[in-house]
Amino acid sequence: MLFSMIVHITRALLLLLVACTATAQPLKIIASIYPVKLIAQEIVGDRHSLEVLLSAGQSPHDFAFKVSERRKLAQADVLLWVGPDLEPYLANISEGQSTLAMASTVSIASSDLELDDRETKEGSADAEGTHLHGHHHSQDQHLWLSLEDTRRFALSIEQHLIQLDPEGENTYRENARAFFNQLEQLAQLSQQLTGAATRTEVSSAGLSRPYAVAHRAYDHFLESFPFPEPVVLSNSPELSPGARSLWQIGKKLDDNSCLLVEGRNPQRWLTIFAERNQLQTVPIDIMGDLSGVGTYTELVTAMLEVFSRCSTLE
Repeated sequence: MLFSMIVHITRALLLLLVACTATAQPLKIIASIYPVKLIAQEIVGDRHSLEVLLSAGQSPHDFAFKVSERRKLAQADVLLWVGPDLEPYLANISEGQSTLAMASTVSIASSDLELDDRETKEGSADAEGTHLHGHHHSQDQHLWLSLEDTRRFALSIEQHLIQLDPEGENTYRENARAFFNQLEQLAQLSQQLTGAATRTEVSSAGLSRPYAVAHRAYDHFLESFPFPEPVVLSNSPELSPGARSLWQIGKKLDDNSCLLVEGRNPQRWLTIFAERNQLQTVPIDIMGDLSGVGTYTELVTAMLEVFSRCSTLE
């Protein structure tokens, strides 16, 4: 009788030990692209494993799965991604996998989110201010370039991780609070760089100069920061304008104006356009994986410096 009780107690203790060990194991989290990882790591910290699906230099616009990448994705506990419009190849992932798409979080109105006293009061909806609050819908899927969208996504990551790992709740909340403070500081930095609070002030004070971007990828960035609107050469990185369109676009720029280009090897038509119009070809890394930035703040700060140098008068 006594022996039987000891056996049952021992089994119960072993089961409890196994359960505790299982919950203590770190999650394996996959971020679809590097900017998503930069946002996620601010909340995750060193509590879980965090990897990126796409390699440095790969574009989500033309990504195709390799066997190794499918295997990595299948082994993940959590997938964090931007959304089906930017990453259609991730739309039909395994149903048993825990996923969180940035696009699904930014469509939720702030009044529907459980915002607590960690966040600042809602600001003006004026898209020209250096504010976090106020969002305009756009076909541009580079959502991580919006401070407001990034804040919403980070908050959703925090809540998602608390559900999966309740023991880490205090860590996630503290990390999120610190990250939100960083976003507020970024919102103020552009005002210091431009010397103005709104895009209208920059233009009316004669502080701006024309510059161009290769394709429409900065709508969300310009919602957060008051830089002048750029001349956009193409609406999509997959499309190149015709010769007549490029000729008309070139007339809107000055000699030595900046042309912001992404990636290590700009498309040939961009190089030719820059040479014919005597433009400066200025690299900009909206993914952050080529320039070696280690945090989201570093990514945005590097972009702010490029926009400040190219769009405003010194």
